[in-house]
Amino acid sequence: MTVRRSFSRFFGQALLDARLWAFFMFALACARGALILAFRGRMDPSLGAADFGAAMLRGAAFDAEAAAYWLLPSFLLAILCGFFDLRRAAQATRRAMGTAFCVLTAVLSGVTIGYFREYEDQFNHYLFGLVTDDRAAIFQTIWRQYHPVTTFVCAGLVAALFVFALRRLLPAADEPARDDLGARWPLGVKIAVSALVLLLVFFSSRGSFERRPRQQKDMAVTRDVVLNRTVYSVYNALRYAYLDHRRLTDAAGLATILPDQNVRAAAALVSGKSDLPKTATLDDYLARKAKGAAAPPRHIFLLILESYDSWPLEERWRGLGVAACGASLAARGVSVPGFLPDSDGTIGSLAAIFTGLPDAGVSTNYQPSARSAFPTAPAAIFRRLGYRTRFFYAGFLSWQRVDDLAKAQGFDEVYGGPHMGAKVLGNEWGVMDADLFRFAAEKTEDDAPSFNVILTTSNHPPFNVDVYREGFPLRALPPEFAARFDGRLDLTTLGHFWYQDREVCRFVEKVAAKLPRFVVAMTGDHFSRRFPNGRPTLEEKSSVPLILYGPQALAGKSLPPRAAGSHIDIIPTLVEMTAPKDFAYAAVGHDLFDPAAPSIAIGRNRAATPDGIFEFAGTPRAETPDGGAWNIDQAERDRLERRERAQRAVAWWRIIRGPSFEKK
Repeated sequence: MTVRRSFSRFFGQALLDARLWAFFMFALACARGALILAFRGRMDPSLGAADFGAAMLRGAAFDAEAAAYWLLPSFLLAILCGFFDLRRAAQATRRAMGTAFCVLTAVLSGVTIGYFREYEDQFNHYLFGLVTDDRAAIFQTIWRQYHPVTTFVCAGLVAALFVFALRRLLPAADEPARDDLGARWPLGVKIAVSALVLLLVFFSSRGSFERRPRQQKDMAVTRDVVLNRTVYSVYNALRYAYLDHRRLTDAAGLATILPDQNVRAAAALVSGKSDLPKTATLDDYLARKAKGAAAPPRHIFLLILESYDSWPLEERWRGLGVAACGASLAARGVSVPGFLPDSDGTIGSLAAIFTGLPDAGVSTNYQPSARSAFPTAPAAIFRRLGYRTRFFYAGFLSWQRVDDLAKAQGFDEVYGGPHMGAKVLGNEWGVMDADLFRFAAEKTEDDAPSFNVILTTSNHPPFNVDVYREGFPLRALPPEFAARFDGRLDLTTLGHFWYQDREVCRFVEKVAAKLPRFVVAMTGDHFSRRFPNGRPTLEEKSSVPLILYGPQALAGKSLPPRAAGSHIDIIPTLVEMTAPKDFAYAAVGHDLFDPAAPSIAIGRNRAATPDGIFEFAGTPRAETPDGGAWNIDQAERDRLERRERAQRAVAWWRIIRGPSFEKK
């Protein structure tokens, strides 16, 4: 009788846990459905019911994993009920966990919709910017730009609805303990059902009935990248974001970039040097000698423009007039087509440009090795060439320890927003671009050659520049463009691009009036993640411009017919324009004016040639520059991916391990 009663206690509680598990699964499926509905416009219009069904079905496997962990406390108590009468404790725990699940899932689902709108992904490694970035500026931006009160009110209403349903589904702790569920079932059926419940919890915790647990790569179940990114739950997304961040930043991160971990072979591929002795270091592979510049520029300005996309400069969008300066400088100077940023975030791209090493996902600015200049660091190289080196940043120099990084990498002078006027900030991130460029122009005199890097901030959320007061002309979209916009990009945001672009031209005019033999190189730190509609081409959502302008410094220079490049190629290009013959320096990238250079651009998880762009993270995607299908063969895919992995592996090793190939 005692055994039967003990089994009945366990069996009744286990069935209640099965109810709770089903409730968790239903709630997570609803969250995924809401995410799909919110971003259906960004997905391939040809997707059908089978595609969405596959996404929901595969998503259920990821949901099962999250549901099992939420279920674990009450299920352990259910098992103990077979030995002790803990039914009331189990019921109280079940309600508490269910309520916590409802609240947290509603809040996280609301937040991830906003996050998805910005990054077209659920929580990913950018989430860790909250730890290392300017948290005050981030939260002020969120408050002004993304209206979190509305999100949390909606999340609260959804949570209340689900908590109400949960309380109807489960008994409270003070209700009579349940051991009558299935009481009249034959003993054999009870044992079978109990075994099924145990198996359900086990396989649910794995997210799979197969030999291996469900893995991150399993989300790519359809042909559409955006739909695939809705497959896992918010809990899976948080877990994978943490694991990705940890894998890249710990000592074993090299394997995630270069599975065979053969850094010497990667260095040979990047440098083109395959005959160096075994005693050679990584720095030996990266060593170069300049070909010799006949008439070097006296003043160099590298403008890193916040979220400066390529698409407004394209012919089909140029009529909007928001990139008139960039288009004019490109027409009078040199413009590199299909140019890729080194990272999808500002600090990743800035650290790559400061150090001359590609973004390897290791938070270069926080690494001990970055406390002294790398051989590839451009400021240190130009200092050896006799140039005064300056960095101008519109924001606070404490952001991402950029002050320390700039000085360590060879900048003689470092200026931030507080240096630039009484009104320190134009928004949470920095002073107005007009103030930044005015200050940089005033500081640059012709008393010595100079290398100057300028980082802007105005074209950034919360987009609070009064662009109409500044003269932005668009009060409505021109009729020929209206049909191509879907309302995702408002005119005020577009006006910030126009404002930044205009201030560049005003700065160039000042430089041209006061300084001889100057060259301006302007690029975006990353693409903006803001497009006229929800279906940008792969090139539109990946590329930034690189425009070189300087009538004297660029006289007689032209790009090879199939030139292609990325941030990491700016440095050797400028050095080769400047350095005398046989000047020794180091670089990972290539000189864009060199006809023998590879016709390849490398970005983070992307590579491009003049024929098209290939993205190989998640669901591989290949497109021609105009957005058509690029019928790239497997050999070319492998070549592009090997090059991208090799460059990042070289950077990872130099930053984490140093120049020696010997493992520490």
